[in-house]
Order: sequence, then C-alpha cells, then structure tokens
Amino acid sequence: MVNTTTMDLDSIRTRVTIAYGFLANPSYTVNHNVSIQFDVMPIWHYFSRGINMEMHDLNESPTTIPKHVSALIGLGMKFCPIEKL
Repeated sequence: MVNTTTMDLDSIRTRVTIAYGFLANPSYTVNHNVSIQFDVMPIWHYFSRGINMEMHDLNESPTTIPKHVSALIGLGMKFCPIEKL
C-alpha cells in the first residue's frame, strides 16, 4: 500500500512538472516558490521572453497575485490551460 501511494505521488509530481514546467512547494509562500524558479531558470531563457505580455486574472473571486508571478508564467494568464491530467 505504501509503495503504491509513493508511486502515485511520483506520477502526479512528474505529470505536473511536464504540464507546467515546475512543481511548487505548498509549504512555501508564492514569492518563495517564484524566487526558487527564477534561481533555476537559465539566464538566456529569462532574457529571450517577450516583453509586451498581459496577465489577466481569470478567477471568479477577487485575488491578489504577487507581482513576479506574471514574469514566471511567461505566457501571461490570458491563455486558458487545458487539463492534461
């Protein structure tokens, strides 16, 4: 049972990483997770991104999105992700 649970969690982690490019640690703040991803992002990738991007919050309830999350997302939040899981 424990081995099956471990395999399931590993599978989920892999699928999330493939779908979104990274796996955030839920015990860290959003800003801490963003900082970690900026640290591991290759410098050429950071500077080759577009500069005229828009970010739209598609949540129904009002939310506060940290300033640097839009830079991490890269594509902006105008796109609608398709669930692959």
